[in-house]
Amino acid sequence: MYDHEGFDIQTGKKLVITGRDVDGCGGDSDYVSVKIKSEPEDALIYYIPLFDFNLCSIINMEPRNVDDCIGWKQNTGNIQYMLGRYYTMVKWPSDEKDKFSLIDIDSNVRDRDPKTPATIAKDILYSIIDLPQESGVLEITIRK
Repeated sequence: MYDHEGFDIQTGKKLVITGRDVDGCGGDSDYVSVKIKSEPEDALIYYIPLFDFNLCSIINMEPRNVDDCIGWKQNTGNIQYMLGRYYTMVKWPSDEKDKFSLIDIDSNVRDRDPKTPATIAKDILYSIIDLPQESGVLEITIRK
């Protein structure tokens, strides 16, 4: 059993759950260049790997609280290198309730036709875009 800071209650040892190495298993080529944005664009966006979200629940951290559950990262608008399943939380200034979504980033996304955006859910749009610094970027737009 762990406390809300990730310390084992009996031994006092800290559980290490952060620190992924992008050069780890599978290498860089498995990761997907991702840009996450909101529509309308005035939202704060946070994301967390599904594993970390579930782990927070196991160690008695509130997984939907970005201040309590370690692993949440605030989206900066820059390209992120991601692979796997992530929860996103979007906070629009005009809404009292946060919007949670589960996104799945698969390395096979590179095979999609960039001219054909794929709507996975009614409020999440996946599309392939080219940016000046990088081509074949997966753009994920989370709609209000």
